[in-house]
Formats: sequence, structure tokens, C-alpha cells
Amino acid sequence: MIREGIQLDPADARGHFSLAWVLHTMGRLPEAEQSAREAILYKPTFPDPYLLLAQIHLDQGNFSSEIEDLNGYLKVDPHGPLSARARAALAERASRK
Repeated sequence: MIREGIQLDPADARGHFSLAWVLHTMGRLPEAEQSAREAILYKPTFPDPYLLLAQIHLDQGNFSSEIEDLNGYLKVDPHGPLSARARAALAERASRK
């Protein structure tokens, strides 16, 4: 159903994000990553795909990309509802180096 919606409006960032979220929950990480990147492509100021990408990269063990994603989220939404958690995750990653 989400794919049909995206076909109707290929530039719908929320549609791409929704598809990414569903694909992530199904464990289809490469496809989820691509859909999240599409969401950012069409709406770079949409913060949610950055957090989903961070989770995808964490699941993949790609910690440098996770850090980039968290920084991207904070750049777009520095005072958002999850900004404190994003900063805490960044601090945790920095302490592991």
C-alpha cells in the first residue's frame, strides 16, 4: 500500500520514510536505508529519516555512519524531542573510541 502511495507521489518524503520504517522492522536493512535516503533527498529538513538511518547503521555495526546520521538529525532539529537522546548516543560513541 505504501509503495502505491509513493507511485502516486514519488517525491513524498513521508511515504519514503514510512516504507523505510516498515522495511527496517522486517529486517530488510539495505532497502530500508535506501528508502530513508530517498525521504531525505525529497525533504532534507525532515528529521525522522536521520534517526532511522542511525538505527539502521547501528544494527549494521556501521558506527561512523551512525554518528553522521545523528549529527544530521541534530543539524536539522537541534531542539527536537529526541535531541537529548541523540546527543547521549553521540557521547557514548565518543567514549568508546
